[in-house]
Amino acid sequence: MSQQRFTVLDGLRGVAAVAVVLSHANLELRLPYLLPGAYLAVDFFFVLSGFVIAHAYESALEGRRLTGVAFLKLRAIRLGPLAYLGTLIGLAVVLLVPGAMGAGAKSSPQFPVIVTTSLLFLPNIVPGIVVMYPLNPPLWTLLYELIANVAYAIAAPRLSTKALALVLVVAAPPMVLATFGPHGANYAGFARVTYPFFAGVFLHRVWRAGKRAPAVHPMVLTAILVTAFFIPGGTPHLRSIVDVSCILVVFPLLVWIGASSIPRGFWKRACELSGEASYPLYVIHFPLVMLAALFLLRVPDHLAVFAFLVVMTTALAVLAIWLSRVFDRPARAALQRAFSGTAPRPAAADLPSAV
Repeated sequence: MSQQRFTVLDGLRGVAAVAVVLSHANLELRLPYLLPGAYLAVDFFFVLSGFVIAHAYESALEGRRLTGVAFLKLRAIRLGPLAYLGTLIGLAVVLLVPGAMGAGAKSSPQFPVIVTTSLLFLPNIVPGIVVMYPLNPPLWTLLYELIANVAYAIAAPRLSTKALALVLVVAAPPMVLATFGPHGANYAGFARVTYPFFAGVFLHRVWRAGKRAPAVHPMVLTAILVTAFFIPGGTPHLRSIVDVSCILVVFPLLVWIGASSIPRGFWKRACELSGEASYPLYVIHFPLVMLAALFLLRVPDHLAVFAFLVVMTTALAVLAIWLSRVFDRPARAALQRAFSGTAPRPAAADLPSAV
């Protein structure tokens, strides 16, 4: 597996994770100016995931030095410990704090089924509960990423660049139709993941062939990404046009340019910390943010609420880095030893995923 790190992509991944945190806070708070397009962070994650996973594993999969089953085991070890921790936090919040994450799941007579499926990382099967993972809703993206990983593991040994381009041609129209549909780009999971993930894989083929973009400062790329999240909704058709433009063009370009850029000094360290915080922040934040929202709903001053959100998000990012170091890395090393008898090399253990 390749050990190269894409530091700018790490930094952008952290920015997108923060956008998701603020967006989920706004589910309860309804602040009029808070990142109306932040749900697009998930589509950016999928492009990023396709690129990084192709870089880390494609040569081994193509040469059959890594089997599809072994690849999926590595992905499960990478994603599992923190996802499980986030689910346990969500269960604790639902059980201990009335109303913190709504009453739907807890009041259901089939709540034990909801808990069981959640702890097994299976989608919810209880009628009337529309969220796939009621105890930690962001996990739906991990499910679709793993589905894309399965498809990639099966196809990788035979996936020529021409065939990959054909996949994108076939996957683009369903993604566009889903974006213009009644549910928008937030749903239609298969259509939403297929194009961006395999666009990331295609971009890696371009990058691997030596076709690099001009280097750009990470703050410029961050400004472009945040601008995409700040664009107001407007009419439904205008919102869909913005979404399609970001998914088809803007996010792939950001990943290609970011992979071709190398930060130095302070900016390198900032990107590394941002990337380190991103995945744990993404998978633990939801129940904690919903808990904070119970208090913030009683604060009438929007600016005070926003200031608290900034402080809270910073604290969550610090917690995320701490969990990455004291919980996630040791847990993944233990799982790696248990399943293969060896601990992962540090660089390989920390290769970024979609989130």
